[in-house]
Amino acid sequence: LAGGATGTSSPKLVYLNDCKPNGCTVRPGRDNATTNTSSIVSTLTLLPPFPFSDALFDQVVQCVRNSFSPFSVIVSTTDPGNVLHREFMYTTLPSTIGKPIGVGGVAPWACGIPLENTIAFGFATIHGEDVAELCNTASHEIGHLMGLDHDFYCPDHMTYLEGCGMKSFVDVDAQCGTYSPTNCYCGAAPTQNTFAKLAGLAGLSRPIFADGFDP
Repeated sequence: LAGGATGTSSPKLVYLNDCKPNGCTVRPGRDNATTNTSSIVSTLTLLPPFPFSDALFDQVVQCVRNSFSPFSVIVSTTDPGNVLHREFMYTTLPSTIGKPIGVGGVAPWACGIPLENTIAFGFATIHGEDVAELCNTASHEIGHLMGLDHDFYCPDHMTYLEGCGMKSFVDVDAQCGTYSPTNCYCGAAPTQNTFAKLAGLAGLSRPIFADGFDP
């Protein structure tokens, strides 16, 4: 039983798509997740499906749900059809959409403006059967769709820094930057707090009953 959320009238919907069994067809054009149209692809493209087992994908899905569990965000593996949503498609290699080898994921970006009804992509073959890396990539790219910038704080999902264990969206005001610290949102702000930004966008998930009936 879940209570209300703050900052939003309804939960934000995210669709994790493994493109099974026959792949995902994506059309070039203005971003629209309900029609599988993306500004990132340049031609009509058939993405191969997620290359690993259903059991492994289930672990990735649970991990992504855990990442977004503080917020009023529904992470689903069921195609929402014509319902507006954000979507993350997991395929094999970045070359399937013309990206260079080594790219783990990609998403549209608008200098911190949340993008509704858009698609991000992940390339599972780059990470292998590493649930933590597959989860972090999905959470990171979905974060971009929700307006989050790269930050320069190792424990956070939105960083490229490594070596600090499992990541999350952290309630810390951190500098942004991919390979060096810089200001956030194309220079519009000195720092970013990923937890606060997601809470402001989606609202907080507030369970009425949790372990031991704690609020």
